[in-house]
Amino acid sequence: AWEDLPLSPKEKQKVDKLLKEYMNKSGDGTKHTSIVSTYFDGTQKTASQMLDSIIKNTIDSEVKELAEIVKKKVHLNDVKIFYKGDTNPLRGRFNPSNTIDIFENATKGTTLEDAKTSMEKTIIHEIVHAITVDAIENNAWVAKEISSIMIDFSNYARSNDFIRPYALKNEKEFI
Repeated sequence: AWEDLPLSPKEKQKVDKLLKEYMNKSGDGTKHTSIVSTYFDGTQKTASQMLDSIIKNTIDSEVKELAEIVKKKVHLNDVKIFYKGDTNPLRGRFNPSNTIDIFENATKGTTLEDAKTSMEKTIIHEIVHAITVDAIENNAWVAKEISSIMIDFSNYARSNDFIRPYALKNEKEFI
């Protein structure tokens, strides 16, 4: 949960804004696999190294700012990120083995720039899952709070005839 991280009110507001924008820009379109070499050179990268690379290479100022916030607040040297160039329908996946797989679908975009930003957002999204899973597994209070919020949201969604969103699959997917 972002509110549990030591973020200033301004940083929390910016993260909330960026996450909402991320949910509204899915980046569907052509796959631009040529951008893969910007972030994956055949060697495994840690989450921290990948965030450094995004900060250095992104052309999207909001993606850069979000990567800087995440990088500043969290140290994830044990999380390894790999590119899997297959046609998995997902864009990315955080695995319980502390690895992140990024798939070919993360390179979708109407332009090369859109595709690059889509991949960057996918990487950051999966790193946030790693942060969330770590917090849930290592802090009973966080796990309890996330579960409580998820139950409240699930009840709200049910009482307002919302379709059950994928995020309600479990606490680790919820955030």
